Amino acid sequence: MKNNYRMRLARQEDLPALTAIYGQAVRTGRATGDLETPGAEQQRDWLAAHLPDRDPVYVAEHSGEVVGYNALSLYRGGRGAFRRTRETSYYVDSSWHRRGVASRLMDHVLAECVGFQVRSLITFVLAHNEASIAFLGGYGFRLWGRLPALAEISGVAYDHLILGRRV
Repeated sequence: MKNNYRMRLARQEDLPALTAIYGQAVRTGRATGDLETPGAEQQRDWLAAHLPDRDPVYVAEHSGEVVGYNALSLYRGGRGAFRRTRETSYYVDSSWHRRGVASRLMDHVLAECVGFQVRSLITFVLAHNEASIAFLGGYGFRLWGRLPALAEISGVAYDHLILGRRV
């Protein structure tokens, strides 16, 4: 199944699918610090701010359907000292979990990072998101930092982890 996904840059017409996928992640209370799904205008601005030649958003497509995405973002707003660092954030439609989508996206992003001359790739993960921590560990991400009890979801405080790896 892994080879049946087409990787490509996200387009404006993908926004409904990207928003729906992100909304699923918000509702889990495990995959993001957002407590509400961003609105259409906010999502449009988010996608427009990701430039294909420096911090793109890639989608995984199966039979014409967007089933997941991985966004590369400039770390610390692209400050010069961090120009070779990117943050990765990935989300997969819940009906496509455990079908190789996240792996295919991560493989693609890691390959693309070489062309962008990225040396370090980081991600922020809520400490109770064991599935993502295990997934990222399989890709060589290690704990680079812990922000204790930083996130509060449904009245419960969770640590926010910084995971990273060299590219």
